[in-house]
Amino acid sequence: MKLNRIFISSILLCSLWFNSVLKAQTITVLQQDKPTSIRGLSVVDDNTAWISGSKGYIAKTNDGGKTWDWQQIKGYEKSDFRDIEAFNDKEAVIMSSGTPSLILKTVDGGQTWHEKYRKTDTTYFLDAMDFADNLHGYILGDPINNKFLLLETKDGGETWNESNNAPNALPGEASFAASGTCLRVSDKEAIYIVSGVVTPGLFPYSLTIINGSIQTFHLHMKKAVKALFQYR
Repeated sequence: MKLNRIFISSILLCSLWFNSVLKAQTITVLQQDKPTSIRGLSVVDDNTAWISGSKGYIAKTNDGGKTWDWQQIKGYEKSDFRDIEAFNDKEAVIMSSGTPSLILKTVDGGQTWHEKYRKTDTTYFLDAMDFADNLHGYILGDPINNKFLLLETKDGGETWNESNNAPNALPGEASFAASGTCLRVSDKEAIYIVSGVVTPGLFPYSLTIINGSIQTFHLHMKKAVKALFQYR
């Protein structure tokens, strides 16, 4: 009987603590007036972060997200900036999916943007971007002629070249161009790519690891995630 009372009391105390934590958490709406679909996010530190989105919009905060400085980049009002990589409060690289495929860079906090890459070929579709450090980065694109597009920069996004070490793709395989999360580059410059296959009869997800050699695992989602943590 005594043990039951202790058990019940413990449950009540845990419930009260959990409810107090939930009540202490609040969500504050900061802005809702921008006609853009936010796609990219890059957090530099506790104060500075950048976001990017459709219709040529980007924004930056220097006060931990309390206020955001928005802009629609002139001349790129139809661009869909689905990923952004920021190195500090002055320097950032943005990537636009669709046609034309674009890469822009700023070194003055977004006051001016300079075009570093443009491709009007409709077979090019950029999905995600990630950097190993401030100089070495990659951009992943949907497959062309059964081979993934992999762009590489070694000078902080100033110039981009197609990599000769891009992995092969299955029929109907592509990446997910939602928020730049299907590509990760480690600080040891290993590249991780997650993609999906729509062809019936094939495994729905693939995990590709490029680290000197190319390893590809065609798996279901749970196994793909498990493999990612196993080989990372």
